[in-house]
Amino acid sequence: MRQQLKTTGLPPSYRTMAGRKPRFLTWLARFHRATGRLGWAWLDLLPPYRRVEGRLDAKEVANDGSFYILVDSRMVEVDWLTHDTLMVGEALRIRATRSFKAVSIDRLVP
Repeated sequence: MRQQLKTTGLPPSYRTMAGRKPRFLTWLARFHRATGRLGWAWLDLLPPYRRVEGRLDAKEVANDGSFYILVDSRMVEVDWLTHDTLMVGEALRIRATRSFKAVSIDRLVP
């Protein structure tokens, strides 16, 4: 006699033991996530860049160790050396990526 298989909604070729996904689909999902993250990272680096101009209002360090400066009510991520070098009140012109990571910082002379 033929045994009847439970219908899981997947085609017969995708059915596996204990209802698990096939390894290929798991690998495909991981590959999709990795390329998606990499794609946005590369897209973030490409021009056009955002321009922020104004006085440095505050400097902050996040819990994860990231350094930020507040210019014209926008938080811009910078490296530790830039964070230590700049002083509150300086006039700055910043060119930043789409996710507000500083590319170049110019001091403006009043």
